[in-house]
Amino acid sequence: LVALAATRPDGRPPPDLLAAALARATDLLAAAPPGYLHASLVTPTLYLYTEAGDWEAQRALLRREVEAGRNVHYYLGDLARVEERLGNTAVALDLYAEAWRRAEGAATRAQWGYDYVAALLRLAPADAARVRTAGLELLTDVGGGNAVHRRTAQRLGTLGAQLA
Repeated sequence: LVALAATRPDGRPPPDLLAAALARATDLLAAAPPGYLHASLVTPTLYLYTEAGDWEAQRALLRREVEAGRNVHYYLGDLARVEERLGNTAVALDLYAEAWRRAEGAATRAQWGYDYVAALLRLAPADAARVRTAGLELLTDVGGGNAVHRRTAQRLGTLGAQLA
């Protein structure tokens, strides 16, 4: 679909092909048992919902995945982006924060902490106390140095520039 969309003047996949792909992805996802196969189908299905502009279906899928307890921090972050897209700022910020709270491991916490602080800067830049608290907590998370490599270091550099 991505390659086909790139060849079209509007950059979008043909609606009939998108609908067929989405129907197939939804069926496969519903039939997949919990585990790696199921997880590998979630992201492409989310992509198809994005292409279709079906934010409600995307939200419902993400909520099911969060409730199922699989990869919760990933899906909370995705759900936060959906809520942000829909203009639900307070809900989005709460979900970004929850994704960070649920993330485990130094690099993972750094990534989701970055996402939360960046969301605060986008969605609530005047809330200096909240930005400061989250920023300091993020620095504490990465303070040991174990989480600051490649992508994380680059993202933190970007965040530092935004905070400045």
